[in-house]
Amino acid sequence: MHSIFGLSWDEWAAIAAFITSLSIFGGWIFRKVSGNVLRPVFEQLKDLTDNIRNLNHTLTEQKRNLEEIDRRLDEHDITLTSHNDRLNFLEKKEQKNNEQN
Repeated sequence: MHSIFGLSWDEWAAIAAFITSLSIFGGWIFRKVSGNVLRPVFEQLKDLTDNIRNLNHTLTEQKRNLEEIDRRLDEHDITLTSHNDRLNFLEKKEQKNNEQN
């Protein structure tokens, strides 16, 4: 009878069947564990990713709003400076008129 490393073909077949059975059982256990244990983790990661995406969108909108407010503030600052200059001019003009009278 033929043998490899001192084991016959029947013994090698039994070892191969045992290893195959362990592999199939291990795969089944992994699928059950990953389905029951890892599914909630993956759902939480998906929720976290969605929340980060929403936060980025909100921050982009806030930045755009802040830039608009800054632009409007600059316009108001220019308007106020113009009004201040005009008021100063009118006050000086009135003061000169009062001095002349």
